[in-house]
Amino acid sequence: MIRKTFTNLQGDDRAIAPTAAMEPKEMGQIWMKHYPNHRNDQASHQICESICSLLRNLANLEVDGNFTTRLARVLSAARIPMEQFEEYGAGAIRS
Repeated sequence: MIRKTFTNLQGDDRAIAPTAAMEPKEMGQIWMKHYPNHRNDQASHQICESICSLLRNLANLEVDGNFTTRLARVLSAARIPMEQFEEYGAGAIRS
């Protein structure tokens, strides 16, 4: 878990609090566990859907390049193949 120190506090009031941030590599590890089952398991499906959303948001926060370039960079950091990401996106909507 990523921890962040609040530096605006003084002396003993300085606190360390967990953040909600997760590294792309960690998302990729979760993806590798759940992607193979996303079609048959509702929990895996929802996890993959959440990871897709998070990765799209991370790509939106990148500064350089167009969205496709930024998304490729984020997926590379997460070690998620673009083909899996696109395949999931195309087949993610359940009837």
